[in-house]
Amino acid sequence: MLSRRSVGCLGCHGRVLRVAARGPSARAASDVVMTDQIRAIHCDSDATYGSRRVHAQLLRDGVAVNVKRVARLMRVSQIVGAHVPAKHRRNRCRRGPGG
Repeated sequence: MLSRRSVGCLGCHGRVLRVAARGPSARAASDVVMTDQIRAIHCDSDATYGSRRVHAQLLRDGVAVNVKRVARLMRVSQIVGAHVPAKHRRNRCRRGPGG
């Protein structure tokens, strides 16, 4: 049978309180800066660039960043590129003579 240990409220939430007292991490702080850069590039492109084009522009600007990180930051910030509808293709059957 499992025994239950008595743990106080601060014992359970002590780590959460310590993390909250420390402030944002270095990654979270750089995410805020990166999101501002992404938002600026997206606005300069008239809201047409998606994560791949934004990533390419960041690389041209000298910012070393992964495309997955750009996609994550765009998704979290609800920044969406323009969706171009696929062209409708008709299926033309070209048969030769006698066919």
